Amino acid sequence: MIGFPALRTTPSIDPLRPGLFGEAGKTDATALSPPVLPGSANRIGVARVRVPRTGGIDASKSQETIIHTTTRDRIGIGLLLLLAVAVLYGRTAGFEFLDFDDEKYLRQHRHVRNGFSIENLQWALTTSYFSNWHPVTWLSYFTDYALFGFDSAAFHATNVVFHALATLLLFAWLCQATGRTARSGVVAAVFALHPLHVESVAWISERKDVLSAFFGFAALLAYTSYARRGGIGRYCVVTLLLALGLMSKSMLVTLPCVFLLLDAWPLRRFDPGLGIAEDPRVAAPPRSVVHLAAEKLPWFAMSAVTSWATWRAQTSGGSTVSDDMVGLPHRLLNAVHSYAGYLGKLVWPTDLTIRNLHPNLAGGTPLSAVEVSVALAALGALTAAAWRWRATGYAPIGWLWYLGMLVPAIGLIQVGHQAMADRYTYLPLVGVVIAGVWGGADAARRLGLYAGRWSRAFPVSVVGLLFAMAVVSWEQVGVWRNDITLTRHGLSINRYDQVLHSALARELVLEERLDDAIVHYEIARRIAPAKADVHLDLAEVLALKGHYEVALREYTRAVELDPDHIKARKGLGALRLFMGDFDAGIDDLMRATESSPRDSKVRFSLASALILVGRPAEAIVHLEQASRMLPRWARPIDEMAWLFATHPDPDLRDGARALELARHALRLATGRKPLAMATLAAAHAELGDFTAAVSHAERALELAEAADQTGWAAEIRESLPDYRAGRPRRVERPRRPAKGDLSDPADGGLPGTSG
Repeated sequence: MIGFPALRTTPSIDPLRPGLFGEAGKTDATALSPPVLPGSANRIGVARVRVPRTGGIDASKSQETIIHTTTRDRIGIGLLLLLAVAVLYGRTAGFEFLDFDDEKYLRQHRHVRNGFSIENLQWALTTSYFSNWHPVTWLSYFTDYALFGFDSAAFHATNVVFHALATLLLFAWLCQATGRTARSGVVAAVFALHPLHVESVAWISERKDVLSAFFGFAALLAYTSYARRGGIGRYCVVTLLLALGLMSKSMLVTLPCVFLLLDAWPLRRFDPGLGIAEDPRVAAPPRSVVHLAAEKLPWFAMSAVTSWATWRAQTSGGSTVSDDMVGLPHRLLNAVHSYAGYLGKLVWPTDLTIRNLHPNLAGGTPLSAVEVSVALAALGALTAAAWRWRATGYAPIGWLWYLGMLVPAIGLIQVGHQAMADRYTYLPLVGVVIAGVWGGADAARRLGLYAGRWSRAFPVSVVGLLFAMAVVSWEQVGVWRNDITLTRHGLSINRYDQVLHSALARELVLEERLDDAIVHYEIARRIAPAKADVHLDLAEVLALKGHYEVALREYTRAVELDPDHIKARKGLGALRLFMGDFDAGIDDLMRATESSPRDSKVRFSLASALILVGRPAEAIVHLEQASRMLPRWARPIDEMAWLFATHPDPDLRDGARALELARHALRLATGRKPLAMATLAAAHAELGDFTAAVSHAERALELAEAADQTGWAAEIRESLPDYRAGRPRRVERPRRPAKGDLSDPADGGLPGTSG
C-alpha cells in the first residue's frame, strides 16, 4: 500500500483521532500522529503500525490509519444522515392513521383526547393498555395531541424526528466509543435506511420503538462517558436514560447486558480472554469483573421489574398464547428460524409485512425440517465465525448483542400470533451491523481496496449499497400510506391471513364498496369459520346491503360461537327489532346488558328498543344508567329530555326536567347539536313558551341544513307548524338520524364513543 513514512510518536496528539475504515494499531508508546499539510484539515495521513498477533485474524498486519477526520467531517456525516431520513420518511406526513392499533391507541382513546392532566399522568404510569406498559410513549402521544390535535402529519413527523435523533445518537456513540468516524457513519446509515426499520417509523403505533432507540442510544453514549471518566453524576444520567427507555418499550430490558458486552469491546474495561487487540486510545480504565457486575445491579433490577410488569400486562391483557396452542418445542423451533430469518432479511429484505403468522397458528405455514436445519446450520456457522475472529472484539460482541437483545421478542413467551415482526429488529440488528461493517472494512484493508485503483471504487460501492437500500425502503414506506395499501401488500405475501382480509373489508365498507367487502369477509369466514368476529363482520355488511335473512344467520352463528359477545348480541337484537321480532330483539339486548352491565352503548340500544315497543318508563331507567356511566355523552341525556318533552303519556312528561336535560345535552353536543337544539325547542313548547320553541327550532333547522343533515332537518321541519300554532310536540318513537347525519364520530361530545 502507498503511504507516508512512519512517523515518530508524540505525546501531544489527540488520543481519539479516528481513521476512515482503517483500524488503528496498538503500540508500545502513544498512537502515531499523521502529518497535516498546509491549508487542509483533512489530508490523507498513513502510519504503518504492527501489533503482535493474538489469535483469530491478524488485526494489525500491515495495518494503516487511512484518513484522519475532524469534527467538521462528523458534522457533515450527521447532516447527510438527517437529510437521508428526511427524504426517505418525509412523505409519511401525508399518510393516514391506520385501523391497525392507531385508532384504538389514539383517535378512540379518551386519555389521548383529554391531553395533559394529573389524571392522565397517573393513568399512564399505573395502567397497562393493549397489553403494554409504556408511560413515556403515552406522554409523547399526549403532547402531540395537545399541540396539533389529531393531525396524522404531526404524529408521523414525531416518529420521523425521533428516528433521526436516534440515528445521530448511534453515530455519535460509535464515534465516541471506537474513534472510527466513517465506519460509525455506515452503521448509522444502515440503521436510518434499512427497509426492516420502516415499520417502526411509518407506523404511528410503534412510537415506542423510536423512543426506546432514542433513549437507548443516549444511554450508550452516557455509559461510555461514565466508563471512561466515572462519577456519580454520569452514573445517574445513565440510570435516568435507561429508565426512560424502559418506560418507552420493554425491549430495552437487555440493555444492561449490552453495557457488559461493551466493557469487553470496545471499552476494554476487562479482559474476557478473547485476546482482543484494540487501540488503547479508546479503552476505558480497567476494572475487575466483580466491580463491573456490581455497578450494573441497579440497572438489572430495573430491567427485572420492567420484565415482570410487561409479562403481567401481557398475560392479564390476553395477549399471550397458551402452551396448548403453541408448545415449547414449537416456540424453540420458531425462535431458531426467526433468528436466522431476520439475518436473511437484513441481507435481502423481501416479504416485509405487518403480519408474519406463526407457523403453528391459523393461517401460518408450518416449518419444514429443511428450514429448521438450514437455520440451525447458519446460526452455528455464524457463532463459529464469531469465535474464530474473537480477537477482533467486534465479531463476538456484535453477535452476542444480536442474540441477546432479541430474546424478549423471539417468541419464547408467545405474544400475539406473529412468528416474526420487522419492528423487533430495530435495535437487535445494530450489533450484527457493527460486526459486519467493521469486518468488511478490515477485509477490504487486507485485500488492498484502500489503495490504487480501488481507493475510490470501494467507498463508491458502499454508497451504492446504501442507495440501493434506500430505494427498497422508499417502496416499503409507500406500503404504509393507508389501510388499503397496507392490507393489500400483506395479502400479496400471505393470502390466507384472515385478519388482513377482514381489515381490507372494513376499509372497503368505509368506501361504500360493499360487494367487494363481502367477498373479503366471506374469504375470512372460510379461513377462520370458528371465529365469532368473522361472522359478525359479515353479518353487519350483509345487513347494510339489505340481505337481512342471510345477515340474521351470520349474527346467530356469531352468538352461538360466543354467547357472551356483546357486539354480536347487540347486532342480533337490533336486526330482530328491525325485522319486527320485538320480543326476541329485546331479549338479546337484555342478555347483552346482563353480560356487560357497564356497557353504556348497549343500554342505550336497549332503551331505544323499549321506547319502540311502548315501554318508555323502563327505557328511562337504562338511559339514566348510561348517562351516569358516561356523563359527557350527550345522546342518552338528549333522549331523556325528548321523552319528557314529547311523549303522549301525561304521567311521563315533565317539562321542567326536559328543559334542564335539554340545556345540559346542548352543552355537551358536538355533531348532534341540531338535534339537541330541537329537543330544547320541544322542552320550551311543553312549558308553553312557543316563542322560544319556534326560535330554537328555526336555529336547529339552519344548523342541520348547513351540515347537510337531511334526516334531522326533515324531523325539525315537521315540528315548526305545531310550535307556530301553539301546540307542543307529541312523538312516541325514539329518534334515529338518517344515514350520514352523524358527522361527528364522538356522537355528542364523548371522545371515542360512537352511537
